[in-house]
Amino acid sequence: MKRIFLLISFFFSILIIGQRQLPFKKEQDKNTKNEISISIPKEVQIKNISAIKEDNLDKKMPWIIALVIGVLSAGVNFWISHRLRQSNERNLQRQVESAQKMTLTQFKATIATKNRQDWINELRHELSELLTSTTRVTGIGPKNEDYEKHIDKILFTKSKIQLMLNYEKIEQKKLIDSIENLFDKHIESDGKIDDDDFAELRSSIISDARVLFDIHWKKIKNLQ
Repeated sequence: MKRIFLLISFFFSILIIGQRQLPFKKEQDKNTKNEISISIPKEVQIKNISAIKEDNLDKKMPWIIALVIGVLSAGVNFWISHRLRQSNERNLQRQVESAQKMTLTQFKATIATKNRQDWINELRHELSELLTSTTRVTGIGPKNEDYEKHIDKILFTKSKIQLMLNYEKIEQKKLIDSIENLFDKHIESDGKIDDDDFAELRSSIISDARVLFDIHWKKIKNLQ
């Protein structure tokens, strides 16, 4: 009887111990299941985030490329515009300098042309005065009261013409020599020059003057 009681007590003890351990196992299994259920979504969530990031990057890549191309294009256009502006400024500066030089050259040419024309006109006037005075004094003779007056005018006009001309220029020296020949002939003959001699001397002066005027008219045309 005692043995039976001990056997029953042992059996109940085992049952009690088993019941105590069963909730622990259930709690342990529950925790394991929770860990599994929690760990799986974490892995899935991480994978989904990576996939979303990759998808977003793929979607944004064309915009990034377009932005880079746009920035590069803007930089290249700015550089080209800057170079063109510098080139245009240099060209404009050269054009301004060229225009200034051309204007200055034209101004000098205009002044030179006007001065040369004035010189020719004045020389022509003085030669006309000289030829007119020598024509009037020819045949008068030193006893005439107008003789000295005409001689003084001839001397004045001859001196003025000599100052206007350059002995180093061949065509100008020839004109001066022709004027001197006419004046010397008047002095030698006391104003009584033969008509043929006077006509020859007068023609020589006119011929030399025309050669001189022709040379300077050509220079004026070249300046214009």
